[in-house]
Amino acid sequence: MKFKRILQSVTGVSTPIFGIQWTPPHWASDLAEETLVYLSDKRVLFNRFDMEDAGHCIQSVDNVRNHLERQRGKLQGNKELDKSLAAMQRACRRFMDYVGHPKYSSLEKPIQESILENELQRLRSSIGKQVATLSISFGVDVEDELASIITFNNIENA
Repeated sequence: MKFKRILQSVTGVSTPIFGIQWTPPHWASDLAEETLVYLSDKRVLFNRFDMEDAGHCIQSVDNVRNHLERQRGKLQGNKELDKSLAAMQRACRRFMDYVGHPKYSSLEKPIQESILENELQRLRSSIGKQVATLSISFGVDVEDELASIITFNNIENA
C-alpha cells in the first residue's frame, strides 16, 4: 500500500509529515523501510487467528522484539523513529507477558485460545499504529498484508 494512501486514510497518528515542515534523514527512512520490510514477513501480525499456534507466536514475537532492539541500536538520535520502535517493543513484551507466562500452558485449551486471540489483537493493533506512523513519517510504502493491521477510517467509496 502506498504511504500516501495510508496518509489519506488514517486518523489519530500524531507525527511530523515530511515536506516543508520536516524532511526525514535518508538513513532514517532507510531504517524505517527496513523495519517495515522485516515486519511484512511476520505472519504473526496478520494471519487468521485459527492459523496461529502459541508456541510459534511466542517465537516470532520474540524475534520481532530482538530485531527492533537491533534497529534501535542503529539510530542516530532520531527520536521519532525511536519512539515508534520502542512502542512496538513494548507491545511485544506485553504479548510475551501473557502468552509466554509459565501459567499459560497450564490453562484449559479454550482459555489459552481466548488469551492468544485477545493478545494477538492487542499486539496487531499496537504495531499497526506504529506501522502507519512509520509509513507516514518516513514516506515508506507498506506491503498489503502488513497494512491490514493498520486501523483505517471508514471511508465511503474508497
